[in-house]
Amino acid sequence: IARISNKHIIMAGDMNARTGNLNTDPSTLLGELEFNSGQHESHPVKRTFRSSQDPVSNERGKKLLDMLESCNMSILNGSVIGDVMGELTSLQYNGASVVDYISTSNELKHAVLWFKVLDASDMSDHRPLLCSIKSPCRVIHSEALSKLYDDAPKKIKWKTEQAADEFKSNLNSILTEHHTKQLVDKVCNSRDDVYKLNSIFTKILLEAAKTPDSALIPLL
Repeated sequence: IARISNKHIIMAGDMNARTGNLNTDPSTLLGELEFNSGQHESHPVKRTFRSSQDPVSNERGKKLLDMLESCNMSILNGSVIGDVMGELTSLQYNGASVVDYISTSNELKHAVLWFKVLDASDMSDHRPLLCSIKSPCRVIHSEALSKLYDDAPKKIKWKTEQAADEFKSNLNSILTEHHTKQLVDKVCNSRDDVYKLNSIFTKILLEAAKTPDSALIPLL
């Protein structure tokens, strides 16, 4: 998440963390927070409140909130239309709790139309979560979608064991060795440079792998 924190993020799943009625505060103002357990955070931050039928918060819940705060995200459970009561999500023999969440980037929260905790089923002791998000994306027909992958990377499928031996031989060829040595001297100053270098190296391997007993097939 830290690597893509500049993107809009939707995170969903069983976090095995109980956060009580607490949520992150988009303003990220410093303050003091006292958990329901009576313990104070080592690095107090201001929290906002949301509805929750589970009043308990634990250490894993604190870490989840800290992580969401650092990534500029917040919890949808009990904080948007459709879940005004903060429904319980985990139904166990020894009690019920809220440990399943959908969280989004704060910049994306305005696009959330509603969030719901669905009824339990015989398939799991956790209730499904469902949310609707308004998106400007347009629908792409299957024919148009398939054309998008015309230039997608391919992989080599060897039809015989002899093809693998030919691949090794091609790798040891003077031409391949010449192209590879050229890459050694290249300096990467940015992520784009790394991508370009990787692309060139991949093409060298693909060319070496092309033999009479091999075939290119799509990765997808």
